Amino acid sequence: MKRRLVILGGLFAAIAVALVGLILFASGGPHVSGAMRQDAYVWQRAWTQPVRDAVSAYATNFSELVLLRGEITWSGSKPELIRVSLDKSLLADLKRPVGLALRVGTYPGPFTTNDAAIQFICDTAAGFVADARSNGIVLAELQLDFDCASSKLDGYRAWLEPVQRRVAPVPVTITALPNWLRKPAFAKLAALATNYVLQVHSAERPKSFDAEYSLCEPQAARRAIERAGKIGVPFRVALPTYGYVMAFKPSGEFISLAAEGPRPNWPTNAIIRNVDSDAGEILGLIRDWTANRPAAMRGVIWYRLPISTDKHNWDWRTLNAVRAGRDL
Repeated sequence: MKRRLVILGGLFAAIAVALVGLILFASGGPHVSGAMRQDAYVWQRAWTQPVRDAVSAYATNFSELVLLRGEITWSGSKPELIRVSLDKSLLADLKRPVGLALRVGTYPGPFTTNDAAIQFICDTAAGFVADARSNGIVLAELQLDFDCASSKLDGYRAWLEPVQRRVAPVPVTITALPNWLRKPAFAKLAALATNYVLQVHSAERPKSFDAEYSLCEPQAARRAIERAGKIGVPFRVALPTYGYVMAFKPSGEFISLAAEGPRPNWPTNAIIRNVDSDAGEILGLIRDWTANRPAAMRGVIWYRLPISTDKHNWDWRTLNAVRAGRDL
């Protein structure tokens, strides 16, 4: 009888362990609570005095600032580099860790580990890292923000390893989109990267002037981070603070959108619509994730740092309240 009870007890324990495993998998893996790491992007291409002032004033409120350093575009298979001139003296004097972001435009392929395209990317990345080091900047990471089609993630993986070798020991972080998470190729890419930034904000074209439009739909964001938690590779979540001005034809057809910089030369009869990040909804996400989030989620990174002249972005008071989980 005792032996039968022992066997039954072992069976129930095994079932309990299996159930816990299933629950953790279904809920995005093991979860944690508590304050999260918070970083912020500086994405301006011109470091005007207001940009310098904001970096000086707010850098200490974040674990890290990630700065746009350059963008590679393609004319056919020929690369062209747009550089962003940073204030290197200011960044060195801050003595704060910063990341450098290299944006890479859509590339059709083919993807190899040693052709001219990846060589150009590697040379550019290595040059940015060497320049930061020579100027006394505390470099925490290189972010590779590649506008990659979800069907070409295996190709992206072929590119990633050469970049990692060229900038080592500086870690390379990739940015990712929610629709990548369902692709088997992404798990392999994320495992090679060892960390990534999940961008849950969107700039998809609205169907019409009256169509509902959100830069960050809260339930979709929650589902995405649970799915990312199942993959198990450490990640941060990029959250939007910005807004857009959109132009439509009188018939309701979409023309284009604008954020930073002067407004495009839209037709005089264009219908204008403003779309902003909803601070209240994002505050709810911060509170929820502070209380309960996948263990693989290591924090958030705000896109982007408030600048006094940036009229399509939250001001500092709003971002400071939201990141602290305070009522607006």
